[in-house]
Amino acid sequence: MDSINRSLDYYTDFTGSDTYVYLLKFNKDVAVSNKEVLTKVKNKFGIYHFELTQLDSRSIKVSSYFLADKSVVEAKAIGNVVDVYSAINNIQDDSLKLLIKE
Repeated sequence: MDSINRSLDYYTDFTGSDTYVYLLKFNKDVAVSNKEVLTKVKNKFGIYHFELTQLDSRSIKVSSYFLADKSVVEAKAIGNVVDVYSAINNIQDDSLKLLIKE
């Protein structure tokens, strides 16, 4: 979305929120070999929060929260929309890498 040349406001398809929480349990000890992931974006368009947390040696919690609470975003503020959706896209491109402990 081009914030410099944009002349029309952005209209969301819907307002509301999506929340997902997954608890991954393993039958062996594991460790997250890539960094624990935490993403937070909060602005005038909405919120996106993603967190990957190792709870214990055999459990990992993955949580995602998205809130779109503006139905219309002015053209000059389109950067807010871009920031939230970019954070979501970046998480989609990431992967969870585990090290199995023997």
